[in-house]
Amino acid sequence: MPDCYTPTKCFTALNAGADLLKIFPFNAGGISLLKSLSTVLPAATKICPTGGVTAEHIAELFAAGVFAIGIGAVHYQPGKTMQQLSADAAEFVKLVTAVG
Repeated sequence: MPDCYTPTKCFTALNAGADLLKIFPFNAGGISLLKSLSTVLPAATKICPTGGVTAEHIAELFAAGVFAIGIGAVHYQPGKTMQQLSADAAEFVKLVTAVG
């Protein structure tokens, strides 16, 4: 899954055969970037924003038509216990399931 941030990189990835685009870093452009990209990309383009996605973004991202979301450093932080990480992940899954 290639990471893209500009329409040029998105089209380059699609022309190379990509079937899913990772929009990274999401937090640099937010939902407005995704909406802007969606106006120029083919309607069937699958988008997966990553990089700064938080629980607060979930409903808005899926309402905007994303295919998936990527999570990482926002949720995993040095010093977090496995119990904390598991609880955070369970909450995230609960929120995604509720909108999906």
